[in-house]
Amino acid sequence: MRVVAALVLVVVAAGACSRTRVKPLRLEITRTGDAVDFESSERFAGISCSIYHWAHAEGGGGPGALRYIWRAYCPGKVDCATVVRYGDARLQSELQPAPLGPSEPGQCYICSVRSDRGRGTVRFTIEADGKIADCPNRE
Repeated sequence: MRVVAALVLVVVAAGACSRTRVKPLRLEITRTGDAVDFESSERFAGISCSIYHWAHAEGGGGPGALRYIWRAYCPGKVDCATVVRYGDARLQSELQPAPLGPSEPGQCYICSVRSDRGRGTVRFTIEADGKIADCPNRE
């Protein structure tokens, strides 16, 4: 009976630990000169950026709908930053950053940060004059 009770406690404890609550992190983007900065409400361990193209996504998506352009992590993949610059050399890049240029029609940039406690995402376009703009819901 003790073995069963101990086993039940282990299972309950494991279940409680595996249900870590992931909360949304606030992620904001700013542009200073040629640099693009991302600021999160909490420290994060990694960032990934991609280009999403609606025209390729219609009809269920496809290989051309989403293309990663940068993936980077804090050393040891431990939460270390609240602000990073696109291509930040302090991070370990898994995928070297591609240049950020003006968005094509039907295209948005999507960047996401993640930590042990949460995730945050920002969607944006870059206008011809270099300004950051909101990503429209759909074109």
